[in-house]
Amino acid sequence: MRRSIVLAVGLLVLLSGCNAVPGGDAGPTTQATTNDGTTDDPTEETADDRSGTGTDTTGDDSTGTGGNADAALPPGLSTDGVADAAALAAAHERLLEGQTYTYDREVSLVAANGTDLGRWSQHTQVGADRLRFNHTQTGEGVSVAGITIEDSRVYTNGSVTYTNASAYRDGYSVASGRGFAATTFSSEQLLADALNASKTSVAAVAPPDDAGGVSADGQWYRVRADAENRTFTYRTLNDTSVEVRASNVTATALVAPSGFVRNLTYEYDFERGTVSGRRTMTVGYSGVGETTVEVPAWVAEAKAVHANRTSDTTEQALADELAPGLNESGVTDAWTLAEAHADALRNRSYTVVSNLTASGLGDDREATADATTKVTRDPTRLVRRSNVSGDARSIGLFGQDVDIWATENGTWYAVERANGTNYRRVAEVVRPVHGSRTDRDSLFVLFSALDTELAGTETANGTTLYRVNATGVRNSETLASQLNADSVRNVSLTALVDERGVVHEYRVAYTATHGNRTTRIERAVRFTALGGTSVERPAWVAEETNATAA
Repeated sequence: MRRSIVLAVGLLVLLSGCNAVPGGDAGPTTQATTNDGTTDDPTEETADDRSGTGTDTTGDDSTGTGGNADAALPPGLSTDGVADAAALAAAHERLLEGQTYTYDREVSLVAANGTDLGRWSQHTQVGADRLRFNHTQTGEGVSVAGITIEDSRVYTNGSVTYTNASAYRDGYSVASGRGFAATTFSSEQLLADALNASKTSVAAVAPPDDAGGVSADGQWYRVRADAENRTFTYRTLNDTSVEVRASNVTATALVAPSGFVRNLTYEYDFERGTVSGRRTMTVGYSGVGETTVEVPAWVAEAKAVHANRTSDTTEQALADELAPGLNESGVTDAWTLAEAHADALRNRSYTVVSNLTASGLGDDREATADATTKVTRDPTRLVRRSNVSGDARSIGLFGQDVDIWATENGTWYAVERANGTNYRRVAEVVRPVHGSRTDRDSLFVLFSALDTELAGTETANGTTLYRVNATGVRNSETLASQLNADSVRNVSLTALVDERGVVHEYRVAYTATHGNRTTRIERAVRFTALGGTSVERPAWVAEETNATAA
């Protein structure tokens, strides 16, 4: 199996590479009124839990929704269904605040013919301060977006993060910082997305045998949501897009009186190009207030490997650091350099201009993709315009021109199709996330999978830029996987980096093989107008609002 860097790059791909909506147990078997005015047939076959996690401890659900309709329900729920999914998700988040807990996630991807395409699990011990985590992911196959799954282990004590994965030199990385967002494993936004549907139902059930560390007293509920068909767009580490169409979308959750979500299942039938099947994800929360964040035994070996690196006489003899993770020998720490680049942009406005060209070996152009992204801060605003031409889908690119408008209140897409422009709101938060829009993850992949050297300096607008060139491929399988190719060769990379670690420009070119097709890819990315970019709300957003309201 090809291994790749779908690991703990801030856990971005680990946690968002599968739609970022969690999963749990089967739907109610009792008749319950739904919020679209219909009723569920009590004999109707419900969605199976296909993840095989064994975490469904929902108990007997034969209680039904009878009783006093005026009795207090968990926040966001009513006798008619889910009244406010965000309110329920916020209640779940509040209950976890200041508490230790255990987060478990199981995902399965089964083809239409019954073949396993991918299956993986995550187990995480979360500290009460949201600074300490002990995280393990194991699995095989691919995600719904076609990204190869990577086994990985991550431990952070809040000030230092240790990672064990094959992508790193000697298998380990040790870096300052916790490497996680504070809400990485609380899933507030994910729960809100999963239960936000036009048809929902709430059924009273008996308390589970294992309440996950919260009180089992009071009335528990099983919540089901049946959503409309959806199209998910995933952005891979090399900044290409993958479109997945979802149908028969369901989510079921076991909810405590307080709003604590014990477990939840999110599943749907999917189509990605010629690949189709069923995807099931189960998320469970347990050990609330009872979990201990253990220091795994492998951390001792990570410390030893790191100590050997820093004491190596060759490394000591190198010149002083020119930029974070960069000295006269080239890139010495891919993650440190990529993270320094992203951190420098985190609180600044900037513009990203990218150009991609795919051509045959005879130099006959087959596809192009150009994009301009502008980002401002305080408050965050993002506008993006991407244009494609030629046979874009053949090399894994999204096949339509796309506009994006994102604020702290949500993200809107305008997709130009043959029958007109399709508008949709895809999130309650800014997307793409910081690591993607700064190309942090792409840079990490390139700098870690390629050998590099310092090839001189140049000056731009009074700023000294260090020119970094690739001298060879360190990990061809990892590079191919992240570039969405079966194999790559003739790889070149040039990057211009300033003393803060900001990558002002990088150019990468390679020959990629996809099945029996060979293509030459050239991609250039520039970060400009640092601190001088402004963003205005596009006129089409008003059209989207009118189309949605109609």
